[in-house]
This record gives sequence, structure tokens and C-alpha cells, in this order.
Amino acid sequence: MKKVFVGLFSSIAGLCMVLQWIIGILVHCYATYIAYTFSGIMSVIITFIFPGFSALFWAYDIGSNTGIIFNWITVGIILWVFLWIPIIISVAFASALDDKN
Repeated sequence: MKKVFVGLFSSIAGLCMVLQWIIGILVHCYATYIAYTFSGIMSVIITFIFPGFSALFWAYDIGSNTGIIFNWITVGIILWVFLWIPIIISVAFASALDDKN
């Protein structure tokens, strides 16, 4: 029965990691689009090189300029961050239940 739960928790962690990967790519592409729309090609290059910092910068820039805090990029960043919770919990449960000695 423990093997079933280890497989279940490992599958949950794997699914959340795939979702996190997809959301990260979408947020990075959207941040690159925003950089091109608002600032030009040099901002696109910097955004492409530093994806995490640039996504946070463009989320702050859009939020401060428009007054809309929960836009698509901030929602994506929040989802990406909160997907760490089921990943950490699932990996902790799977490793606690695993009997490899």
C-alpha cells in the first residue's frame, strides 16, 4: 500500500513540475512580448537573458503604470510560486513513505 502512495505523491509532484515548467515558459514569452511592445529590442535581449528578474520587473512596471496589480503576468508568477507548495509536500510524503534502506 505504501508503494501506491509513493507513486501517487510522485505523480502529483511530477504533474505540478510540468505545470510549473509550462507556466514559466508562458510567463517568459509574455514578458518578452511586453518588453518588445513597451521598450524595444534591447529590452527584449535583456528580458530573454534574465527571465526571472525581468518577469518580476515587467509585472511591477505594468502594475505601477496601469494600476492593475493582478494582470496576466502577475497571475502567472503567483501560480508558478504557489505550485511549489504541492511539489514540496508531495516529495516530502513520498520520501517519508519510501522504504529504501
